[in-house]
Amino acid sequence: RTGELMPALVLMNSAAPGIYLFEEIYNGVPISNGAAAAGRRDFGSLIVGQTTPWLRIAVRNSNGSTMTLSLPTLSGATSDFIVDTTYYDTTPGGQSTTYFDIRFAPASAGVKNATISITHNALNTANPFTFALRGTGAVNAPVVRVFETSGAGPQVAHGSAATDGRDFG
Repeated sequence: RTGELMPALVLMNSAAPGIYLFEEIYNGVPISNGAAAAGRRDFGSLIVGQTTPWLRIAVRNSNGSTMTLSLPTLSGATSDFIVDTTYYDTTPGGQSTTYFDIRFAPASAGVKNATISITHNALNTANPFTFALRGTGAVNAPVVRVFETSGAGPQVAHGSAATDGRDFG
């Protein structure tokens, strides 16, 4: 009949995999797809040549069927972040969690930005799943200050002319 509303049946594939990422453990701090560097994914400032502790990222398959994942790939400041996939499964079963670890190891001074990308067959979010990392490489350079006569005397500025007791002649 024309003009009548007909009920619609919408079928959802509840068995399709759903991807969710968390910092540290399943049910830890959630990471949304496309997330900026925040939480522990902003590694802060670190002396060049040192490394942070590992940050574990949990990847959860929330539904009943097996999920297919790529290995996490790193883009951007790739020499300043380390990704360890020793405990990572590219085909986690339904309702299971797999893990990978990240650490910051700045090779040079300055702000370092990188992105982790994981392709997947989940239906609950855009593909690939990405999130940002950030850290700052710092130089631990000594600060030298020169004072006339003693530490209590006036400070001598860099490049200042030799005068008084600093003029030998």
